[in-house]
Amino acid sequence: MYLFPPGWLPCFSIGIGSCFLLKDYREQQQDNLEKSSTWKWGLLTDSISLFLLVGWIVYGITDSLVAPRFIEESELGARYWAACVSRLICPVGFLWFAGLAIGKGVTASILSRKIIVEWLAPSSYNMFLFHQPISELYFLATRGIWWAYPKSFYWFSPYPIPVKAWEIPIVMIIVIIFSMVMHFYVNQRLITLSTSFLLCFRKRGSVSSYEGTSVANIVKQVIAQVSHIDPSNLTDETNLTDIGISSMTLPVAISQINMALKSSKSELSLSSKNAYRANSVNDLVALANEEKEPRRNISMIWSSRHSAPIYLGGSRHSAPISLGTPSPIESGGNLEDELEEGIRF
Repeated sequence: MYLFPPGWLPCFSIGIGSCFLLKDYREQQQDNLEKSSTWKWGLLTDSISLFLLVGWIVYGITDSLVAPRFIEESELGARYWAACVSRLICPVGFLWFAGLAIGKGVTASILSRKIIVEWLAPSSYNMFLFHQPISELYFLATRGIWWAYPKSFYWFSPYPIPVKAWEIPIVMIIVIIFSMVMHFYVNQRLITLSTSFLLCFRKRGSVSSYEGTSVANIVKQVIAQVSHIDPSNLTDETNLTDIGISSMTLPVAISQINMALKSSKSELSLSSKNAYRANSVNDLVALANEEKEPRRNISMIWSSRHSAPIYLGGSRHSAPISLGTPSPIESGGNLEDELEEGIRF
């Protein structure tokens, strides 16, 4: 049920609808939105945030499965119930996303901080990917035991690792730092290497030559190629998110722009960290040109990228980190015996 693709269709449809409705509403009712109703959206967003926080805390401190009677109290039953809950709260979740996109209230203010927008949010997908292996390595380093206790059904990670409560912040910090290093310093190099490798299989005549091409035209041509649109449809103010250049495709675009700049005999280049400030095609051009003058127009570009605190459909992926759920390792296979030693987080 959890992996059944049609089961995710309501979430997918509501997400698309919310994005387009919000965009249309903001364009047509911008004056009213700014003057009269933003405080209501802020209040609604903060209320949903409080509801979600309380629910997360209750779930974390509850030993037994909180579910209707018809749900079997087992691992598989818990997974089925989680799938049902995720669908049930989906409309509430997208209402929360819309409130964050409008940008009012305490929640939006916190999530708009520079450290979250510029550092944590771009690295969040790496946190999702690496939190399990890093946790296992931490357990190996501190206990001398490799964590190898899979759940009784396929396609899901092993049992959460039973660390002490005081160890959770330590592991979280390690995961965050490692993810930032991967995102800002490693991923781009790996993407560049893999892109160069794949280009070796192209016919020589099919590889574009950018010698003598201006930086602006190089950026537009590469962006058009990555997003599969006609370059003539791009303008300086074209929004990158609107044409599909977000967290997953932006690194590929950066890599290809840098290779194109290199082939044009230019000394300019784009860095991943700076490129995430760009909101439009013109921002990417300005960032490429400013590499030799790092402070030039930084405030202008930052303002352009973050004119709204949160973007729908952009590069803001967050993933929970789960550590410390009781497991069978130190109790000789008895899961219940570990309830006092571990912590579900």
